[in-house]
Amino acid sequence: MISRKEMLLQALMDGGAGYGLDLIERVMQNTGGRAKLSVGTVYPALHELEKKGWVESCGGEGSKGRRRKYYRLTDEGRRVAGENRRAVLSLFRGVAAESVAGR
Repeated sequence: MISRKEMLLQALMDGGAGYGLDLIERVMQNTGGRAKLSVGTVYPALHELEKKGWVESCGGEGSKGRRRKYYRLTDEGRRVAGENRRAVLSLFRGVAAESVAGR
C-alpha cells in the first residue's frame, strides 16, 4: 500500500528530480497551500521510497554552491507513479475543493 505522502512525492518527482525542501514547496503549490508536509515527514518518506527502489538519490549543487541531495524516480518508480496517477489527481482535486469550500 502506498501512502498519500508517497503518492504526492511520486507525482511531483515525476516532473523532475528535486530535493526535500523543493518537494515540500511543490506540494504546497499543487494543493493551494492546503497540504503541508514537514521536513520530518518528507525525508523518511524519501528514504522509504529509496528502499523500495522507486527513487534514487544523487548529489548535486544547490544555490550558493551548497551540496544538496536530489531524488529522482527510477524506471520502477515511474511505473508505480503512473499506476497511482488517478489517485494522486483525485487527492489534489480533493484538497483543492476543500480549500475552496473552506474559504
